Amino acid sequence: MAIDLIEGTLMPHHAGRDVESKFWVLVCSTFRHEDGKEILAPRPLEDWISDARLDRSKHSFFNKIQGFPTVPFADLEEPYIIPLNRLFSMAHSDLGIYA
Repeated sequence: MAIDLIEGTLMPHHAGRDVESKFWVLVCSTFRHEDGKEILAPRPLEDWISDARLDRSKHSFFNKIQGFPTVPFADLEEPYIIPLNRLFSMAHSDLGIYA
């Protein structure tokens, strides 16, 4: 889910939020799965599952990518994960969501 939607802000639908949501699915899938199975220990991005402040956990991901894609997805980091991470980080910064 896009960060601003997690925060509970009522906003009109925007395609950018759909794209951001797909980014988070990509990150979760590539950081938590290997050989078709979820990694059980250590569990990357565990705070995303249990953190009541998921929006802040995701925001911190913009500042420092925590963990790394598993081996089958390692080739996606440079062309997709890092550039999309920068894009959404700049977008949130430009919108003044995080001062």
